[in-house]
Amino acid sequence: MMRGGLSSPTEGSPQVAMVNRERLLKTFLDLVAIDGVSLHEGAVAEAVEQRLCRLGLEPFRDQAGAAIGGETGNVIAALPGALSATVLLVAHLDTIRPTGGVVIVQQEGAVRSDGTAILGADDRAGVAMVLEAVEVLRESETPHPTVEVAFTVAEEIGLLGAKHLDYQRLKARVGFVADGGKEVETVVSAGPWHSRFAVKVIGRAAHAAVHPEEGINAILIASRAIGQMRLGKLDEETVANVGVIRGGEATNVVPAEVEVKGEARSQDPSKVGATIAEMVGLFEREAEAAGGRAESSVEELYQGYRHGPESEVIRIIEGAMARQGLTIQLKPSAGGTDANFLNAGGIASAVVPTGAHNPHSNEEALFLDEFYRSAQLLVDIVLEAGEVLRAGR
Repeated sequence: MMRGGLSSPTEGSPQVAMVNRERLLKTFLDLVAIDGVSLHEGAVAEAVEQRLCRLGLEPFRDQAGAAIGGETGNVIAALPGALSATVLLVAHLDTIRPTGGVVIVQQEGAVRSDGTAILGADDRAGVAMVLEAVEVLRESETPHPTVEVAFTVAEEIGLLGAKHLDYQRLKARVGFVADGGKEVETVVSAGPWHSRFAVKVIGRAAHAAVHPEEGINAILIASRAIGQMRLGKLDEETVANVGVIRGGEATNVVPAEVEVKGEARSQDPSKVGATIAEMVGLFEREAEAAGGRAESSVEELYQGYRHGPESEVIRIIEGAMARQGLTIQLKPSAGGTDANFLNAGGIASAVVPTGAHNPHSNEEALFLDEFYRSAQLLVDIVLEAGEVLRAGR
């Protein structure tokens, strides 16, 4: 009898090990009780390491923590397999806000907080799924490939753990990031290119009451530039935003400087560059027209990726879904995930669902049926990857 009440594999598909839903839920609840915001994931990393050690794995931490000024590096381990293939499973340890002491409410098939804090399903649900997949595969007699796992840090503040992941220690060429949304059939197959800018508009200070005509108002320059910008959703694959404005000294001083920060994201890298150039150019033109100047810098935060239906990583997920009678739905994302850096690092990766909904808000929820099925999907993905990679198809 299959544990967890999950649906059986489709007729004719290989028998697979099934997740233990009680253990999976307990793992999740234990994890969200531990605070671990970005750069402060030490306690969560310790709990994950202890679980891996109990399973007979030998986890280690890389040097990402030192590179980003955090408490700990990424936690990496490997479960040896009988098949001559290697698969990478990834989830991030950090949460956007603290979760320690969160009051859990379980009702109507979902787990939520009491509304006073985030739940932390982003991404403790993914961490629990990866740990459960390792345990299921370890205790199963089903042949499987070697499973590498990476639990990353500082994902919420720029994918920094994945950026500094020790890729030299990894052998996998395909990866699956447990950090998706509620719908079990929805896979994030494309992630955006993402760049940001910082502009310092420099005018000239003057007394705002005595000699205002002698000043050049930097805030006015910046506001004129921003007022002409195309912001928000520019098209189906491009967004732009101005999110930070700092400047001025006092109400009776014409402001000499103001700092503005913004960003652009798109599935098309050329659109990111063009949008950023347009935004920065407006500051420069308005500053010149007013007799001031603008100093700018642009930073590419991460590269995007796109996997079509024919790609190996998507075919693996599609085959795994077929074991549950599911039909894959591919979706691009405007938000970055660890998959952005994994793909840039040479590991073809896509983002799989976790059953989580409304991340980063106090209304965040984990839908249990989707959570359990997503965890089973992760196990099936490993088994399907073993067959596909070993056969070279």
